[in-house]
Amino acid sequence: AVGDVVVLADSGATSVFVNGWQYLETGAVSSVTPVVGQEGTEVQLEGTALLGGGEHVVAVAVSGAAAVVNVENDTVVSISLGPQTQGLGDILITADTGALVRAIDSFTYLESGIIDTVNPTSGQLGTSIVLSGSRMRGGGTSIVSAELR
Repeated sequence: AVGDVVVLADSGATSVFVNGWQYLETGAVSSVTPVVGQEGTEVQLEGTALLGGGEHVVAVAVSGAAAVVNVENDTVVSISLGPQTQGLGDILITADTGALVRAIDSFTYLESGIIDTVNPTSGQLGTSIVLSGSRMRGGGTSIVSAELR
């Protein structure tokens, strides 16, 4: 809907700009995938008006921690999570217009994964390695790769 912009001074005087403002659809997140993870997890946010009438997402915070924006448009924002302590929290998307889109209690940070042991600790190409630790799947169901750097 289009509306007027009206400024009221303490003297009682008013200034009006007729049809100077257009109310846009309020942004909403309709799905978060996955809903649990830890630092490094890639999360896809789907919804409507995620850019808040603007052209870019300037920030995404998950449980108060900054995330890296990988893909952004009005219906999908893909992010990679930064470090944060475990727990349930909100996702907050900030657009270049200053518009905010919030998904309340929509993501649970898991405690970070830990590698306790690597066996053997040296080898050559083709050596099989056994890793032991905890929470290495980061909320997923399997490990898809491991690499030595």
